[in-house]
Amino acid sequence: MELSYSKERLCISGKCSNAQITSNITSQLPQILNEKNLQVDLSGIELIDSAGLAVLINLLRDCKQRNITVRFERVPDKLRHLAALSNADALLNS
Repeated sequence: MELSYSKERLCISGKCSNAQITSNITSQLPQILNEKNLQVDLSGIELIDSAGLAVLINLLRDCKQRNITVRFERVPDKLRHLAALSNADALLNS
């Protein structure tokens, strides 16, 4: 899994499981939580499991608690399907 972050833009790509995505996002979290807006580009995700989805939901929660506007962009169909199975699809439309 690869993660790149620059001002107000987070790009996630590759195979995303809990261990991989958690450690990468955690390292960027202090910078992310100082933003006013965050665009999360998910187009490069090849594979994501329910644990990876949970990490994205937790990121959204943490940002909303700090009044950071989050917008998920280019969400792959596989991730939309997984989110729908978990009743979390509305969160990806934030």
